[in-house]
Amino acid sequence: MTRLRGESTLPWMCIGDFNEILRPEEQFGPNERDSAQIDAFREAVDICGLADLDYRGLDWTWEKKVSGGYFCRVRLDRALGTAEWPALFPFASVEHLTTAKSDHFPILLQTDFVDSSVRAKQKQFPYECMWERDPSFGDVVAEAWNTSGKANTVAALSDKLAFVAGTLRKWGRTTFGAIRTEQRSLRTKLAELRALPDHGGPSPEEERVEARMSELCLCEEIMWRQRARIQWLAEGDNNTKFFHRKASARKARNRICELQRADGTVCVDDQEMPSMTTSFYINLYASENTIYIDEVLSHIPPRVDAAMNDMLNAQYTNAEILLRLPPQPSSLLRASLVSKRWRGLVKRRRFLRLFRARHGSLPLLGVFPGEVDMSHPFFTPSLDPPDRVPAARFPVPLAPLAFPLVLDCRHGLALVLNRRVSQLLVWDPVTGDKRPVDLPPAFKGRQVMLHNGLVLCAGAATAAAEGRLHGSCNSSPFKVVLLASGRTHERSFSVCVYSSQTGAWGDVISAEFQPAAMEPLYTASELYMYLPSTLVGSSIYWLLRGNGDTIVEFDMGSRSLAVIEMPLDLYDHDKSSSFMTMPAQDGGLGLILVNDFYAKLWKRGADCNGVAIWVPGITIQLGKLLSLNAEHNRGPLSLLGFAEDSNAFVVGASRIGIFVVYLNPLRFKKIYERRDLCIFHPSESFCVAGI
Repeated sequence: MTRLRGESTLPWMCIGDFNEILRPEEQFGPNERDSAQIDAFREAVDICGLADLDYRGLDWTWEKKVSGGYFCRVRLDRALGTAEWPALFPFASVEHLTTAKSDHFPILLQTDFVDSSVRAKQKQFPYECMWERDPSFGDVVAEAWNTSGKANTVAALSDKLAFVAGTLRKWGRTTFGAIRTEQRSLRTKLAELRALPDHGGPSPEEERVEARMSELCLCEEIMWRQRARIQWLAEGDNNTKFFHRKASARKARNRICELQRADGTVCVDDQEMPSMTTSFYINLYASENTIYIDEVLSHIPPRVDAAMNDMLNAQYTNAEILLRLPPQPSSLLRASLVSKRWRGLVKRRRFLRLFRARHGSLPLLGVFPGEVDMSHPFFTPSLDPPDRVPAARFPVPLAPLAFPLVLDCRHGLALVLNRRVSQLLVWDPVTGDKRPVDLPPAFKGRQVMLHNGLVLCAGAATAAAEGRLHGSCNSSPFKVVLLASGRTHERSFSVCVYSSQTGAWGDVISAEFQPAAMEPLYTASELYMYLPSTLVGSSIYWLLRGNGDTIVEFDMGSRSLAVIEMPLDLYDHDKSSSFMTMPAQDGGLGLILVNDFYAKLWKRGADCNGVAIWVPGITIQLGKLLSLNAEHNRGPLSLLGFAEDSNAFVVGASRIGIFVVYLNPLRFKKIYERRDLCIFHPSESFCVAGI
């Protein structure tokens, strides 16, 4: 692979049996593999710039029974592609199939868009079992097969089969024709032969007609048995009426034979019943006799003025119809396949802006890890086909040597820290736009600790203040907000705001808090160093973990900093717990706590004296929701991320899997079988697939 990579710069993809795995989690069972070989294969994949394409099906492609009666299952077969390859095939998908004989499972790569919900209305080839009773049937098939030539490819074989099917269809119509029509004709002819004045016994012609009628009766029986799909009666039972009734049962059930008139009598006339049905629904929805209706209506003030009435009576435009489609990635793609006019409309920037403005709540496409792990895809999709975005669609925006760290995902944008050069990158995964932003001078140097950052559309705070939902801000002005503190003065916090409209950082806003309000923060585990931030209205909240957990609030309107105390009874020291800030469902600041296999919600409220307090909310039994039995209890669940627009959180354990749990309505989606834990940033955006 490394040699082929040096010969061309074109996008490429490799698929097949690599006889090696990328990470230990891809082997299940005994006989652990050599870690040196795994590292060598992973290094070759990195050198070639390849990424593992997403797949459906089982997690392994090879299995074998080993000593002791155990099975060793390994994912040896896979599909790898460069970062540019998914752009050429945005709907590419890999499926692990199953087989009964081979120890290797086949893998299927599909590059075209396949919509399983829409099926072509193509008439299938009707093979009739009664054809086999004709002695010339075999000769007809052989002649058609030999006439169509040799088939050296799959396409040629398909054409060859289609030719044979067409020949059989024509031969069947010519040889068998209409069975019932021929039966009636033969009955008439047999009656005429038997009615001859000199009839003294079965003549040769009469015997021929009788033999043909018997053959047609048998063919009719086979035909109706085939259509009825009743397999438990043997051929020759001569029960055509039973098969006919079975095949026509649905038609008989749906037929209306009689209707009851208003006077109680029954109508069976086919000419009268349609008019009865029409009259019934006209009377049902027509108004009864009313008097002085105009005078009554004159006292009701109109709620619809003339302008509103004209707008309601106006004909719908194509744009108004398409704007009401759901915001899933496949919605506009399906609409674009209807006509050329719709295809051109959904590509216009103005229409896409209106579409985003109408659907303020963004769909959850998937998650990005905070720490980039080259052994896993950078993007993990969370939607099902056909809305599922391939994992390779959103590659890592920075080189691995930049040690990228994802700080935030919001409004369709991602904020990535380049730790190699101390520079930020504002990245739009859907469009691929990248905007580098240097750190403010006051936040550089070893004496400053960068706690976290947030990216948001410049109009998000205004939209929240006006009570409007805010969608993704592709190609719109944005802001970046950073939180930092001094390493030697850990109770002093500073915030700085960057605006893409001015292209500069604003003044540094600092505040120092009393020791009673805070405890030292710098003993937090590496997993919780950069927790996702929370945006509620015009306020930003950061949860800082350490010996004393602290919530720092920054009000963008008043440009002020504050510290919020945690709930006193939040902690359960006997259980492993993790928690994050979140927007409360009815507004305000909330908290979500995960203890072992339970999740509990909190909300910031006020008591009867107006003093701010934490109010406990509902408790979710994650073990029951995720169907985790005693066999799965191999460690407590950890809270790993929160999606604000989708009102969902990411939770998991390394040996159980990673899940996205939606709060309204309560449901879940498993996105990882096994992987090391890290903070995940949900990506919520409008992704118009294939457009």
